[in-house]
Amino acid sequence: TAEIDYKGVGENTLSFGSSGTLLFNFLDSVSNIQFDATDESGFSKMSGTGLTTTRFTNPGQELRVEWGSTNFNATFQSLDNNFNPTTGITVPGNSGNDTIRVASLGTGFQGTLSIQGGAGSDSVLFEGDSRMGSLTIEAETIQQSAGQMTVSGTSTLNNNGSSAAIQLTQANNNFNTVVVTASQSAVSLTDSGNLVLGGSSIGGN
Repeated sequence: TAEIDYKGVGENTLSFGSSGTLLFNFLDSVSNIQFDATDESGFSKMSGTGLTTTRFTNPGQELRVEWGSTNFNATFQSLDNNFNPTTGITVPGNSGNDTIRVASLGTGFQGTLSIQGGAGSDSVLFEGDSRMGSLTIEAETIQQSAGQMTVSGTSTLNNNGSSAAIQLTQANNNFNTVVVTASQSAVSLTDSGNLVLGGSSIGGN
């Protein structure tokens, strides 16, 4: 596991063996993180307020993104097309009101995207074409504004008892099995294939 605390570092490239977990633990002074592809295969990059753009080797097992107690904003705008850690991407969340946006995880990603909002009022917003092997989301707001979501395995969605409707309704979405916990809200899903609804608890319509 490579663990890096970023605080005012200069522009750099982070290279390491590609077999393990890469953990980014952002300080409270860092915000508006964006993950992108680079012009070199095998590398992705991140940038943000309080953080100089940094390229990093695609991890082999897991990309893990953590931060402190402040309200946190991060966007997965794009990732290298060879980005495909075997476990996937894990965002465990913290106590602030956090917003995670997903536009693209790269065309090669087949792992699990797991976003746990934690305490606070958190949002996970899908804003582009995203493909993944499985999906686990716990956040008060779970919505989609653009693009096509393709999940080959199970999608587990939990809005933590929020009254905000879960809305993943763009045309050509392709889910497999979906398990929903939304005890106080409605749920709207659009699927272009054969959707299997697992054991779910839904309070709205």
